[in-house]
Amino acid sequence: MGIKQQIRDIIEIEKQEFSIEQQIEYAFKNDLSVIFYRLPDKISVQLIIGKTIEFSSILDLKDKVGFIIQPFNKNEAGLFVETQLAKTFLLSEIQKFTKNDFSFYYQYNAKKSTQKEDYERYVHQSIEEIKQENFKKLVCARQFVQNGKINEIQSFVDLCSEYPNAFVSLVSTKLFGTWIGATPELLVSDEGGKINTVALAGTQLYQPNTDFKKASWSSKEIEEQALVARYIINKFKTIRLREFEDIGPKTIKAGNL
Repeated sequence: MGIKQQIRDIIEIEKQEFSIEQQIEYAFKNDLSVIFYRLPDKISVQLIIGKTIEFSSILDLKDKVGFIIQPFNKNEAGLFVETQLAKTFLLSEIQKFTKNDFSFYYQYNAKKSTQKEDYERYVHQSIEEIKQENFKKLVCARQFVQNGKINEIQSFVDLCSEYPNAFVSLVSTKLFGTWIGATPELLVSDEGGKINTVALAGTQLYQPNTDFKKASWSSKEIEEQALVARYIINKFKTIRLREFEDIGPKTIKAGNL
């Protein structure tokens, strides 16, 4: 089925006043991507349905509206879900979707949970790389595989409730499967022509009734924060951006951190 036919079919579905649930299931049956996301401190949830294309430069997306998915590896192509259908709901309205068994995309490639010995070896190798000054900072992640079915939308709703000041997303495309996440980090925002970005690093467990103005940070955490801030400022310099305002650092709460 061609993309033009898919778009015509979606328009036809809306004309016939099919339910949102039917439109979502239609998308999965026709290889379209489905995305739910909630912006920080908002009570509304956005739904996007559309085709997914690869792009190599952000300039390729000029005048397009949609959702960007960018790998950490800069040599890999990014993915862009171009909006063909968009809806806005209250978070409370999304709860009804948890009863549906939608056909979310998954890629099964027989991955295994990270074993303790492998992780310790990975950490030691990372330390050596830092000592050799090949990296300034490394985050050693683990992989945990859990068998069984999950309720994707319920997980999304739970994250929205647990992390009200985070960007929460549920992204499902046939190209890379289904991802659910929550992050307090702001990449970029445009507020009346004023562009903002945030350097967020250095963490400690949140203690109830903490006075953020009196929060105590170790030299390690301060350096982690400064490392990210310097990186962003250096990026500004590479594009010859000289007029910017550097505010902070300050302490914020993100989940239990």
